[in-house]
Amino acid sequence: MTSGKAQRRGRRRIGTVAFVLAPGLLVGGGLWAASAPLQELMGGAVPKPCVPQVVRGPSPTTITVNVYNHGAAQGAAGKVAKQLPLRDFRLGQVGNDPSLSAVKGVGEIRYGPQGLDQALVAQKLLLPEAALVKDYRFGTSVDLVLAQGFSVLAPPIRPMVRRAEVKVNVYNTTYHAGLAKKTARALADVGFAAGKVGTDPKNTWVTDTAVVRHGPDGDLAAALVQAVVPTSRLVLDRSISGTSVDLLIGMTWQGVLDRVPPEPPKTPPTPLRVARPCR
Repeated sequence: MTSGKAQRRGRRRIGTVAFVLAPGLLVGGGLWAASAPLQELMGGAVPKPCVPQVVRGPSPTTITVNVYNHGAAQGAAGKVAKQLPLRDFRLGQVGNDPSLSAVKGVGEIRYGPQGLDQALVAQKLLLPEAALVKDYRFGTSVDLVLAQGFSVLAPPIRPMVRRAEVKVNVYNTTYHAGLAKKTARALADVGFAAGKVGTDPKNTWVTDTAVVRHGPDGDLAAALVQAVVPTSRLVLDRSISGTSVDLLIGMTWQGVLDRVPPEPPKTPPTPLRVARPCR
């Protein structure tokens, strides 16, 4: 009898101790499991945080970019397409987005299994806020999809147009002789390509300093001319084809080209590095 009672008391003590210690063991076990350093010490496998792989990106000259409009302003794809060769990219197809999927924000950059690095370069140089979207195309071409939130591309890392690439026709609209020839020589001295010189064939009369007249494809060239003639006005003439521009000298012209700074030397593109995201 005595031994039976003793056994029952012993079992009750063990049960009481187990009941008291169980929550502590569970909490302690959870803390142990959550402690990565302790797991490492004990030989357990702890997943390491992913670090993006930084690699040298391909040159833009090797990347073909298709430009599609998906809700951006009318004509946005065409305007962007004109800039791509000036930014050293290869231009592919241009038009409305053939995909029916919704596109939010500024747009998307779509790429295939072989085109991740190309997409990263396009994103970095053209539209950093665009989302990267992977599809199943062949090759390394990418799609630049312009959505409703798009306004302009990222600023170029190098000038897209240089003075030597801009042909300027200089026309005198005043009764002061010799201004066109003198101005044409000044433009050549600061690096612009020489065009026609004389009186305006369209018989324009400019009463202020000057007008820089350009066609739809000459907006960048015209802006470069205006930079050296800051008091001039830009005028779009849709009848002008190509990228050449007309500088029309006005009645208040004062030879402002005397203060034009030299153009910075042309520098070769620097290798671009991109970070492949964690998968």
